[in-house]
Order: sequence, then structure tokens, then C-alpha cells
Amino acid sequence: MPTEEQCRDAVQALYRVRAVEKPPGLDGHREIWHRATRGAELLSTVDPSGRLDDQELTLFKEVFYWRRGGGMKTGKLVGDSDVSSRGNTLWDAAPAPVRLNRAGKALSSYLGDDAYLLHFRDAIAATLAGLEWDEKRVVTHPIMPGDSQELAAPPQDGPLKKLLRALLKKLSLR
Repeated sequence: MPTEEQCRDAVQALYRVRAVEKPPGLDGHREIWHRATRGAELLSTVDPSGRLDDQELTLFKEVFYWRRGGGMKTGKLVGDSDVSSRGNTLWDAAPAPVRLNRAGKALSSYLGDDAYLLHFRDAIAATLAGLEWDEKRVVTHPIMPGDSQELAAPPQDGPLKKLLRALLKKLSLR
């Protein structure tokens, strides 16, 4: 089991990395991934308005999953074969206080301003206090029209296409 200091260092390392934000999908949802080399990663999903839908923190072999309206789950990774933790996690029957305390201590030492880390810190603290954390905090800018990954190009009716149509028309008349 990692020490408290290792857990704190892992959380601090998350802040120092540049988060990767995928372009929005067709439904407007985006994924933001913080991955550090010290044993922690945070994957967040944001709705089109910039509010968090869910977050998953992996701290060494422990997993913490928060979902808006669904609360917090805890568990542990059971192997290294699956890249995603969702298919590779043994979930606890109820949020485990020992896991929550370990993550809470690591996150409480974080003094930065990363909205994703602050939200997860607050969700852990609320769970430890027996409260359901369902704040609809905006953590990033809302999507704008045209932000989607798949942009449909307008139909092209340029001079070349007009010429081809005229030639085809002449050929079909003969």
C-alpha cells in the first residue's frame, strides 16, 4: 500500500501535467484526462454546458468513481490486463472509508486551482461526511456550435462540378 506522502505526491503530479481534452462528441460531451507518472490519473466527463457528469480517480491500485446523481464508488484494480479500470475493478459494496480517507488526505494537500481536482476533492470530502455531492459546478467552457469532432462539409457546387454536369448532359443528349 502506498504511503500518505506517495499519495500526496501523486495528486500534486496530476496538477503539474497538462490535461488532455478531447473534442466534443456529437452529443456535446467531452473527456478530460489528467495522467501523471507518479501513480495517479483522473478522467472526467463534461456535459455540453461545461458541468461534470462523472470523474474517475485512480490512485495507485485504488479507484474512486463519482457520478452526478449517483454518488461515489470505491474499489481496487485487480489486474493490469485491461487499460480501462471499469472492466478491471473489484468494486466495494459501499464506499470504503479507509480508501476515502487515503484519497481525502492526498487531495486535501492540494492547494492549486484546477477545477477538476477541486471538484473531486470536494466530492471525496462530502462522501466522508455522509453527504451526497451533486454540485453542478461549471469546470470548463460550454461547447460552441462547430466544436464537434465530426463536421459536415457543405455541398460543393464549384465550377468544376458545373462543367462536369454540362458535359454529362451533352453526352446524354447524343
